Amino acid sequence: MDKKTTQILSSFLAIVLCVAFLWIGKHYIWNNAVPGIPKPDDGLSSELTPDPGTGSDTQTTDLTAGTDASQSSTLTSSDQAAQSSDQQSSTTTLSESASDTFQSSTTSSASTSGTESRSSTSTAATSATQQPFRPSAGYTAAPEGYFKDALFIGDSRMVGIASYAPFDGANYFATVGLATYKIGNAKSEVDQKGTGFNSLLSSKTYGKVYIMLGINEIGNDRTATMKKYADLVNTIKTAQPNAIIYLCANLHVTAKRSAKGDSINNQNINSFNAAVKNLCDNSTVYYLDINPQFDDESGCLRSDYTNDGVHPLAKYYKLWAEWFKQNVIVR
Repeated sequence: MDKKTTQILSSFLAIVLCVAFLWIGKHYIWNNAVPGIPKPDDGLSSELTPDPGTGSDTQTTDLTAGTDASQSSTLTSSDQAAQSSDQQSSTTTLSESASDTFQSSTTSSASTSGTESRSSTSTAATSATQQPFRPSAGYTAAPEGYFKDALFIGDSRMVGIASYAPFDGANYFATVGLATYKIGNAKSEVDQKGTGFNSLLSSKTYGKVYIMLGINEIGNDRTATMKKYADLVNTIKTAQPNAIIYLCANLHVTAKRSAKGDSINNQNINSFNAAVKNLCDNSTVYYLDINPQFDDESGCLRSDYTNDGVHPLAKYYKLWAEWFKQNVIVR
């Protein structure tokens, strides 16, 4: 056999081996990989996706038509090594991976993949977004321009409000997984991205500051956590002495999510919310609780308001924002 023939046969054999390798990899390796393993970095704010058919970017989607989208998040137990010594080293935290997305509720695979069905209640849920709220006792409807000097602070659910139902002129310090013990080192993921909390707090004069924190530290030592929460309130009072401070109740989770057996349950949430309410003096610090508007008859987050049992669908962030507008203090 001459040299040229040998080279041709060698090349042909190499091609056959490559094809065989790719075929084996496809059928026996890649197809058998474990799906759904979250990436280690949080990335919810960069994974907001528009709903099908809206024809617009998610950041500017008009939600008044009742757009359905949700956050799909993973609730995991992790070692909070970054916590200070007055907190428990092992807690259940709410973490959202880079694969988390706000998914369309029209996706037919949602129910088969374990998300809670909303087919029997979608009409009622849609009409709820069109129903005007009445102010709660002691509160009134916001006048025009009320939120132009407002600062909103919070975790992934505040990221949702900032993304789906932003208030005109307001600033946001919102980060996925934010907690009181993390706020000093965190950077905002929305609005003025990359800005530290102290820098944003001192950047201008705020007339109102909203705080929505707690779900990511619900399993921590309660006394230590509430001390940090109170310290945060005092920090805001010092930096913004004329601001009205609103402490927002943590949203309940669905009955199914609450029954999972970890610290993320409605009993703990109610206990935490009661402790937050005790920080309010109804003079400069006020308590806001959206739960009666979002609860089912058993006092849990309505299953038709969410896909993952924790985060509202996009149109209900709009509803949440409308409720805020009907419950303010005017001096």
